[in-house]
Amino acid sequence: MIPIAGQSPRLIDMRTRSPRPTLHASTDSPIGSGMKTFERFKLTATAMCLCIGIGLSGCSASNNPLLGHVSAEVGGHEVVVTNCYRMFVPDVQPSDGGQRFKPCKEADVTIKGDMVFVNGESYGHLSSGDRVLVEDGRAKIEPR
Repeated sequence: MIPIAGQSPRLIDMRTRSPRPTLHASTDSPIGSGMKTFERFKLTATAMCLCIGIGLSGCSASNNPLLGHVSAEVGGHEVVVTNCYRMFVPDVQPSDGGQRFKPCKEADVTIKGDMVFVNGESYGHLSSGDRVLVEDGRAKIEPR
């Protein structure tokens, strides 16, 4: 780029042969739009709010992809699975005389009568109203 005679603060872009203003660190943005600090702040805040809104749109009472928690009512018991980052949780399915909930690859919960199975392994009997917490493929029965 070379300066044009009589226009020292402007430069010429050799690819397009058009004058282009120089950027001053104190007032101009590297984007070249001349945004001031407050304008950049507003743009950044708006973008962050938009991203948070999109991220929270996957949250519901049974699903929180930001924290990695999903839950469902399976066979009359609340089942909560952690470390499961899914935007959409599959429904509980009927399974051989019981109900099956498989929200993630690492958590396959089946309740048959009063027995709970996680990933094919039995975790014992459930009492009325017990809650099942599945963390890292292992279950913990929490009495109510």
